[in-house]
Formats: sequence, C-alpha cells, structure tokens
Amino acid sequence: PRAQLAENTPRSIGSEFHWIPRDDGPGIALPAPAVFFSLGRHAIVSAAHKCLSPTGRLWLPSYFCSHTTSTLNSAGIQTTFYFDHPLRSEPNWETLRPSPGDCVLFVNYFGVRAQKPFAAWQVKHPETPSIEDHSHDPCSSWALQSRAMFAMASLRKTIPMPDGGLLWSPIQQQLPTDPGLGSWNGTGLKLAAMVY
Repeated sequence: PRAQLAENTPRSIGSEFHWIPRDDGPGIALPAPAVFFSLGRHAIVSAAHKCLSPTGRLWLPSYFCSHTTSTLNSAGIQTTFYFDHPLRSEPNWETLRPSPGDCVLFVNYFGVRAQKPFAAWQVKHPETPSIEDHSHDPCSSWALQSRAMFAMASLRKTIPMPDGGLLWSPIQQQLPTDPGLGSWNGTGLKLAAMVY
C-alpha cells in the first residue's frame, strides 16, 4: 500500500554526499544563462521578489522544506500552500487558487514528474507567474524546455557539493545582477565534513 501524507504535515527531501574529487572527464551542462547563489532558498527568494506584487503570496506545495519557508517569510514574502507531495503525479489543482499578484512554486520531485500537467496549468493561468524547482534534476527535459518565469535548483541535491543555488529564466526574464554573498560558515563546515 502507498503511504498517505496528511495535507497539513510538513515534509521535505534533502541530500548529503561525500566529497568526490573532480576528474578530467566531461561535466554536466547546467542551464544558462544563470545566476549562482550560496543557497537554493536564496534563489527562490530572489525569484519571488521579481514575480510577486507587493501584496502577493507565494504558493508552495504542502510537502516542502520548512527552513526554506522560514527564509521566505523572513524576507517579507507571504506564503500559502496547495496540496502536493512526491507520491502524486501532479498537485490537487483544486487547492491551488491564486489571486492577482500571486506566484506559484512547482516542484519536480526526484526529477521524474511529467511536465505536461504543469504546462497545461501555466497555459490556463498566464496571469500567474511560476517558479519551478528542478533541484533533483536541473538538466531534465522539463527543466531545459520549461516555460516558467524562473526556474531554480539547489545544487547539493544532485551534485556532490556542500551548497549552492542556481537561478535561470526559461523565458529570458532579467536575472538579478547581485545575488549577495550570504554567509559561508555553514558551507565551509559542510565541505570539511564531506572531505573528512
């Protein structure tokens, strides 16, 4: 039997890797042009500031990182939730009711979801900008063919690195010019733990 997740139960998915020294083999081509951030959540904050009206809300899936939600709220971004989690092929669309000025964050959990239902929702709601989280496969066909206003990835979820966020605009919106440096203390400690 499939596990059931209550709509009001906060959940998240994370990853940690050991340090893998880079060899001379081919790398992966990340989406470009793009801006790098110290954390994936900083990329979401930056995109949300560009998408939302001053009174708009950012709609997040119910299965989402509580630390990222706290960071968004601390940055003055009002958040609300629609029902979605990794055991579903698509959200419960009836729970997603944005108002003018709102923005929606979609997550491609584990990089295995089909783009079609999300693209169909975007076509039906052209007035509502969307941000897509492709942390689990930033090079998927959906990530590379997206029509969202912004897309992002928390790079530590798929690449053996301590932290890092990537933000790009599939429809070529202007990207932030100064993502800010943030604090590197946690990243330094994580890198030391990965190498050790």
